[in-house]
Amino acid sequence: MGKAQKKKLAQKALLSAEVIYDDVEDEALIQVEEGEVHFFDYPVHTEIESSSKFHTLVKDGKSFKPYRRVVIMDNKRDINGSLAPLAANR
Repeated sequence: MGKAQKKKLAQKALLSAEVIYDDVEDEALIQVEEGEVHFFDYPVHTEIESSSKFHTLVKDGKSFKPYRRVVIMDNKRDINGSLAPLAANR
C-alpha cells in the first residue's frame, strides 16, 4: 500500500470516527459535499489543565480528548450559502 493510499484511508477513518463538535459551524464544514476540503486535527489536551472540565469528556464509557480541527477549503464551499441551511437545521 502506497503513501497516498494510506493517507486516504486515514482520512476516511477520521470521517467515520465518533466526534463531538463544540459548535454547529465546525460540524457543517465537514458535512458540506461541494468543493474540496482538506483538514487535520491536532491535540490540545496538553494545553489544558487536567482538572478542567474541557480536558477529557467521558460519554457512554468512552473518553474524548479535545482537538482543534484546521479546515482548508476552496471557494466552492460557500460559507453563507451551503453552510447556512446546515447550521439552521441544528
